[in-house]
Amino acid sequence: MAGAIAAILAVALLFPSKSFSGGKKKSTPPPAADTTDHITAVHLTSITINPATVTLPLGKGQLFSATGRFSDGSSRDVTTTITWTATDTSGHSASCTQTVTVTNDVAIASNFNGTAVGAGNFIWFNSILDVSGLGSSPVTIHFFNQKVTSASFTLTVPDAVVTFDPSATMATTTFDGVKWVTIVPSSGLAGNTFLSGLAYQLPGNLPGGLDPVTWSGTFVSDTAGVQVKWKWAAAAYSNFSNNYNLLGVKPVDDNHASQYQNSDHAGTPENFKAYVIGGARGGGGSNYTGSYSGTKSVTPCIE
Repeated sequence: MAGAIAAILAVALLFPSKSFSGGKKKSTPPPAADTTDHITAVHLTSITINPATVTLPLGKGQLFSATGRFSDGSSRDVTTTITWTATDTSGHSASCTQTVTVTNDVAIASNFNGTAVGAGNFIWFNSILDVSGLGSSPVTIHFFNQKVTSASFTLTVPDAVVTFDPSATMATTTFDGVKWVTIVPSSGLAGNTFLSGLAYQLPGNLPGGLDPVTWSGTFVSDTAGVQVKWKWAAAAYSNFSNNYNLLGVKPVDDNHASQYQNSDHAGTPENFKAYVIGGARGGGGSNYTGSYSGTKSVTPCIE
């Protein structure tokens, strides 16, 4: 941010001095006046945010303003000339406008079907997305602060990073020990792309009909102007793995764009399909991901 510049013109007024030599009066010409502009740089010393502290209920927003104070004692509104960054309690940051809204608008609530699932079995929670507004450059979507909650559990889902890359020739999904990493071609794909997943082994019997079951999280993008549509599903498995790289997660619906050239949905754990059973949001058989929730549209902030 550039500070104001104050120019102070110093002008020296000099009077001629007189001396006498040889009985004759001699005048000494005055030196040239100093007409140099002396520039004093005024710099920003502090910024005051108004309001400094605010507590908002869910769904409400707050418009913030900023006043800058400068080294010459002046102050002015700098609301539109500074960069605003919002940081959540997990340390994730995103650059947005000066309006902050407390919102849960990326949460999708749905329900489990009526089939009970016994203790020791697994629930495979999986989500997918479809992104519009992609251009000729790579676009990366980051999905974090994810939780799946219900009356029976509160689960933390690993972060996910999905990159749509024009140079990618095949779609891939891996887990790096902390987050899901999916890379897919930017164009030419049929259907949806895997977003994130969680394997949960039931510590006790889970009754059918659990309602609501809510998946929430926060989206950010490295590129402006993209729109995300996402949804989630859940299927029950009698045998599964918490080593996510052993699952063989299909990265896309498309039946030609990955190593799994079949009609399975994105998010299908290809290496454990034989163990799918009824329960959660699936009926077993060939419903490897479970049925999908409703769809939520999101315009991500820029990280």
